[in-house]
Amino acid sequence: MGLADSMPMAIPEDAGSIAANLNARPSAIRRFVAETAPRYLVLSNLMARSLRDLDAQLDRVREHFSGPVTVAEDLPCHVVDSAE
Repeated sequence: MGLADSMPMAIPEDAGSIAANLNARPSAIRRFVAETAPRYLVLSNLMARSLRDLDAQLDRVREHFSGPVTVAEDLPCHVVDSAE
């Protein structure tokens, strides 16, 4: 189990292949969290298509991941406690 993992921000499931090479469809995020079992997920690589409906994108991620989810910003620091 990973303490924290980073994943490119979700894009709509029906996004084209070019967009899917840059960002992750919700189905890819589901597979990622199922395979890695992180305790903390950081969504990164924000693009306009990801931000158009950020709350809906986060809701889709949270349907399949019950741990903390953070949307990355430039220069943040995240403390991850390995004892949890």
